[in-house]
Amino acid sequence: PAVDFPTIQITATLPGAKDLFRRALDLDPNYAPAWARLARVYRVLSKYGHGDVGEYLRLAESAFRRALELNPDLSIAHNLYAYFEVEEHGRPQAALSRLLDRARLRGEDPELLAGLVLACRFCGLLDASLAADRRARRLDPGIRTSVAYTYWMRGDYAEAIAHEDQDFAWMRQYALPMLGREAEAIELTHSVEARIVAPMPLAMLQGNRAALEKDRDACEKAHRAVIAGGFHDPEGLYFSARALARTGSIDLAFEVFERVVNGGFCLPQVFERDPWLEPMRARRLAGTAARLPHGRVA
Repeated sequence: PAVDFPTIQITATLPGAKDLFRRALDLDPNYAPAWARLARVYRVLSKYGHGDVGEYLRLAESAFRRALELNPDLSIAHNLYAYFEVEEHGRPQAALSRLLDRARLRGEDPELLAGLVLACRFCGLLDASLAADRRARRLDPGIRTSVAYTYWMRGDYAEAIAHEDQDFAWMRQYALPMLGREAEAIELTHSVEARIVAPMPLAMLQGNRAALEKDRDACEKAHRAVIAGGFHDPEGLYFSARALARTGSIDLAFEVFERVVNGGFCLPQVFERDPWLEPMRARRLAGTAARLPHGRVA
């Protein structure tokens, strides 16, 4: 059935949240959780190309640092900082090590486990990522994690959809085609597009729809806009690369894919079986054959 999403106005809600957290900190500048939440808002504003991307990144790092200075044991800060460390610095192994160290000191903590869902996935530890999610939910049934992406990377697309909790319905759009439900995914994308005002998420949605419709020009145009806007989450860029590959923009797909891997997102077990990457594999195989004697492939 069609999903009736509320109107999404990220350009209004994020600055609004930023102002609210700033007002809270005016009242109590030593309230560490507000610093951690404010840092996340700055990070997301930067991620989706709002305002001065570099300045928001600097403010995010400063706010995270302040939160952890005030309370080095603040689990929510360690959880939210994991996204910054992984997406901005490309250091999933460092995030994994830090969160595991904190977990050994604090015992089972749902926020630390939520951060481990992300860090384990980026390190290719998909079973461990699922285990962290299950333990986090057992401790706090209301905890939010990124486990839907872990299920997608495992090829469990129905579970990925079941764990969708984002307004933009990214996971439904990515998983429905893998279940042979492309028409439903296209309809869903149109529905969400009509409710978005922020340029970068809109371009991402349009690029994904163009991939579903196999419209090469529209797909490439949309994803070039995403890249030009400064989007740099390597996992998010993976979905751009596969969309470009599916529509035949192979050179750009390889360019984006290089950013994915250099950004710390390297899951060979996923890359090898993703059917949308087949044009890239074919190009690479053809290039290898051309360099070997008699066209033999090692």
